[in-house]
Amino acid sequence: MAAHDYLEDLSSLLPAVTLLDKLGYGYLTPSENLALRGGRTSKLILESVLKEQLRKFNSITFKGNQYAFSEGNIQKAVQALADIPFDSLMNTSEQIYDLLTLGKALEQTIDGYTKSFSLHYIDWKNPENNVYHVCDEFVLERRNSKQTRRPDIVLFVNGIPLAVIECKRPDLRDAAEEGVSQHLRNQRTDEIPELFTYAQMLLSVSQNKALYGTTGTPAKFWAIWKEDDKDAQEKILHDLVNEPAGDDFKARLFAERDERQRRTMETLWQSGERLPSPQDKALHSLLRPERLLELIYQYIVFDNKEKKICRYQQYFAVGATLARVGQRKGDSQRPGGVIWHTTGSGKSLTMVMLAKALVLSPDIHNPKIVLVTDRVDLDDQIYKTFHACGKPVVQAKTGEHLLDLITHNKASIITTIIDKFESASRKRKISDESSNIFVLVDESHRSQYGVSHAKMQNVFPNACYIGFTGTPLLKKEKTTAAKFGGFIHKYTMNQAVADGAVTPLLYEGRMSELHGDQAQIDKWFERITKDLTAEQKADLKKKFRREEELSKSEQRMAEIAHESREAARNNPNAQLQGSPSVDELLAADFVSDPLRRHDCAPISDGGVAVVLAAGDRARNWVDRPAWITGLDHRIDSHNFGARSLTSAPSAKLAAEKAGVGNDKIDVAELHAPFTHQHQLLVEALGLGDNVSINPSGGALAANPMMAAGLLRLGEVANRIMAGEVDRGVATATSGHLLQQNLVAVLEGA
Repeated sequence: MAAHDYLEDLSSLLPAVTLLDKLGYGYLTPSENLALRGGRTSKLILESVLKEQLRKFNSITFKGNQYAFSEGNIQKAVQALADIPFDSLMNTSEQIYDLLTLGKALEQTIDGYTKSFSLHYIDWKNPENNVYHVCDEFVLERRNSKQTRRPDIVLFVNGIPLAVIECKRPDLRDAAEEGVSQHLRNQRTDEIPELFTYAQMLLSVSQNKALYGTTGTPAKFWAIWKEDDKDAQEKILHDLVNEPAGDDFKARLFAERDERQRRTMETLWQSGERLPSPQDKALHSLLRPERLLELIYQYIVFDNKEKKICRYQQYFAVGATLARVGQRKGDSQRPGGVIWHTTGSGKSLTMVMLAKALVLSPDIHNPKIVLVTDRVDLDDQIYKTFHACGKPVVQAKTGEHLLDLITHNKASIITTIIDKFESASRKRKISDESSNIFVLVDESHRSQYGVSHAKMQNVFPNACYIGFTGTPLLKKEKTTAAKFGGFIHKYTMNQAVADGAVTPLLYEGRMSELHGDQAQIDKWFERITKDLTAEQKADLKKKFRREEELSKSEQRMAEIAHESREAARNNPNAQLQGSPSVDELLAADFVSDPLRRHDCAPISDGGVAVVLAAGDRARNWVDRPAWITGLDHRIDSHNFGARSLTSAPSAKLAAEKAGVGNDKIDVAELHAPFTHQHQLLVEALGLGDNVSINPSGGALAANPMMAAGLLRLGEVANRIMAGEVDRGVATATSGHLLQQNLVAVLEGA
């Protein structure tokens, strides 16, 4: 195995397969997967698995009795799906999607009657009735060639390949984007496009980034996924990724792998708790079985020969709307509201997906949906989408036609241009008082806030009105929106820019250079904050320190080194003492830009001894023992590139678990061998300006190898035992990137 493949497996592929196993996907070794394909690398479907599943959850209801589909029909259903000739990527993909979501009509004779009955390939309503498999190193022949490709991971539902994942090393430049490029290459006509006619969800993952799309998604439209409730996912996923892998799974995973990989993975699994990575979050969000089936069944549309899958804001907006309209008592009017998604974020597609979800909802009896828009080109898209739901959609050609559709209840889904609705209301008075009518209104002309809305209410007095807006609302419009039930879901411009969904309007701001006389900087700060209170000034200082212009600048790093040397003058055991000015430190040569010698801890010789005792025994030795009241150790991923290096998440979590924030901290001894790590730990622990930080000088003043972390604990303990402070915190770290962090809280009695 090539070195880059070896590292890719260890950093991304094997952790991904391990998590997918925990999510409910049974692992198939490459040889097992090939055997289920009859030993043929040109086949895609695990036919024996599919046949068994078709028998399991499909049956015929006829005259009150249940009958099984004949074996001949089971075989026909398999062939209908497996033997679809490849026409083009999108045409064949749409054909297969229709089969998967609508099922296959098959004739069967029962008691002398021959009728057509629907057979389904996937039980969309009951995810637990399906069977899920994951396979890595999926070998597949290229079209018209004996050469093969090997997608990293393929997920099967009932033996049908529905998801494909490319895994990349996180230390590669633009790793996730490289995986996207690989997906797009494999979809070319001379590659393995057949796989992507079945696949509905595509992911490109590395430990520090994950992107998703569907068949035919251009590279620029591959997106990240974010959960609305990030804290809930973090908790669930933290427990899941730290749950030990089963022995049977591990044996199968490494049965056809290098022994070195097994040993390395075992070492990583046993190295302690870790935090969920962006890769973990994407796999959990998009591929856990019930979510995967929901996204495929409800949130994929074909728009003018383009296959599209929802963005996360569309998914959560539809979910929030379904929850909102379900909040009613009896037959009362359903509450509506406004979905505010910024312009350019797919608002029109959200309307289509919501309409589809309303039609599919089992809790809404015979819904009627009226889509009011000014987009004529929406019609074809709506026809295609609702055909999959078994609901005909009718476009109102004229105002009179709209009246006819409403009066005679001729359609369950109607699209109309706003001016036709207005002309219909002028012709004659009609009214449909059903509370299962949903009027979805595009706000490009703000029709839901004016006269047009009043006319719609005359026609549909008990309807649920849902407005869509993509532009900021005026104060008056916000008040009107509240009358409709308020905002259902928001996706702001800032969120869209952060996600790359829209292009930001950029301007260049220039800050004056602050490198120079510290007294002048203090004068400048006092001048611009002269009207602020002391508390406001302190808060602003903290914010400045967190900003790149100060906290991560050479100036701030030099200040930290200066403070360390100053404090070390009172420490007889310190290796580096003195009081070089900030200017002198900044004038020094770089060791490696942006680090100068003062930014790095010295190589020190020394040792530390700490005596641990319990209860009364401790009081026999000292009058005021330092009690360890909180202790926690956390680990971040050791893979380079797996997380941002501008924060210390494991230190933050360890501080929370140890109880740092439970009471006032008087002193903190931070094991920070580099000046920038000092600032990262201060922020991770949430230490304020009133905390005395590294009064010993810290690791920048003396850093005895293998003892520096314990030294921090001893320094805090000494100050507590001397009666100088009541409560303190000490940290120890391992790894040049703060990968492992131990946090201890000590208190005096």
